[in-house]
Amino acid sequence: MMIPIPKGGGVYQGVECLEQASAIPDVEDVIITAKEGQKILPLPEGASTWGSFLREPDHRRASEHALREAHACLKFDIATVLPVMRR
Repeated sequence: MMIPIPKGGGVYQGVECLEQASAIPDVEDVIITAKEGQKILPLPEGASTWGSFLREPDHRRASEHALREAHACLKFDIATVLPVMRR
């Protein structure tokens, strides 16, 4: 499951609580592919995501709940992008 980007996006500064999210039963791993300082836009405008959750393949229904629970654990630090004023 791709980790969704909130409306508006911003500049990725980091994420907290990865260990807590990875410890949720049925969540195999949390992979963050965004790089610090990278501008992130929600799809379809953006070309990337924060990263992905990997789940255990045997427990589909339980895993959907587990992925949502893991997502709720993550705390993203996002800097707001201000528009550039041109004269």
